Amino acid sequence: MTALCTVHMCLLKGILGVKRTTPNWSVLRECGQEPLQFYWFRVAVRFYNALLCSHSSTLAKVLKADIAISTINKKCWSAEFLNVFMVWKGAVISSIA
Repeated sequence: MTALCTVHMCLLKGILGVKRTTPNWSVLRECGQEPLQFYWFRVAVRFYNALLCSHSSTLAKVLKADIAISTINKKCWSAEFLNVFMVWKGAVISSIA
């Protein structure tokens, strides 16, 4: 869990007045929240789609270059984004089989 997620969970547990040992998922559900990773993923998908749908040749070149860099540097956003898709794709395929 990232430091941001830890702070977020501590805040929610404090607002609800529950023990620190209360399961995170139940706190999130009680507050009508999702894990921060879901929010990040949704925003990243919107950004990626905006780049794909853009009519700007400059943005297309930037996206293409960043994807090329992702094969070398696994810390860039497109490498992390594409990795999430590969993990998700594997999870979907294994659940079908």
